[in-house]
Amino acid sequence: MAYLIHLHLLGIESQGAFSNLAERVNPYLTADLYGFSLIKYIKQELLLLRVYYTLPIFLGSFLFFPWFIYSFVKRNLTFVQTFVASFFVYGIIQIAVFSQLSFIHDYMIYYLLPFLILSFSFVTFRILQNLRKRLLYPIVLIIILSFIFIDKLPFTNALLATSMHERGYNAAKIIKSQILPGEEAFIGSGSYKEFEEVFVAYYADRQVSYGERLPENLESEIKLILRPKDHDALDNASKQLLDSEYTKHENNNFIWYKI
Repeated sequence: MAYLIHLHLLGIESQGAFSNLAERVNPYLTADLYGFSLIKYIKQELLLLRVYYTLPIFLGSFLFFPWFIYSFVKRNLTFVQTFVASFFVYGIIQIAVFSQLSFIHDYMIYYLLPFLILSFSFVTFRILQNLRKRLLYPIVLIIILSFIFIDKLPFTNALLATSMHERGYNAAKIIKSQILPGEEAFIGSGSYKEFEEVFVAYYADRQVSYGERLPENLESEIKLILRPKDHDALDNASKQLLDSEYTKHENNNFIWYKI
């Protein structure tokens, strides 16, 4: 149901909502395209959990289960334990029912996030409560935080070093510097819409449209035309019109025209 609502909010009308859902969870399609199998699926989910969540949180959440089972056997189960366990059941159901979908898309593991965070927190507080000397509290917390920091330091450095979406960021900087809030820019590249639209929209904070042919509302609404040199897909007639009618600006990566 959430998926169908999501499609409606996105305005997807090219296909029926149910056919979209059926295509996304089709086990035969997933098996053909991605080589889906149970073993690959389990390995993939474990890998995603390890990448997205730190090892201390993962281990702390794992320790929740013996605590839960022990309390259940002793008939001393609390509301908090039951409440946290319900988040685990909810997250696992999402991943298990939509196994093909979660095999392809990493965002399905986000359903486990409430359980992982809450179970780790409760286990940590449980450990602290059993410490006889309160002076050990800050030491234990510092050790846990240091472990989390060190565990994800290589991953963080890799993210900081990546330039995968740098071109979208650079395009956004030009747009933001050339036009005012509320004005619209046009990027002559379908590739930028497909791969960089989210980053351009965020960093430019301006209205941006895309295409490989100049729009009809060029002079009435568009204030800036941007041509990426790495994917200069604008048609030749549009390029000739821009070069003959407007002042051309460029750097190593982009060509742009103020309209």
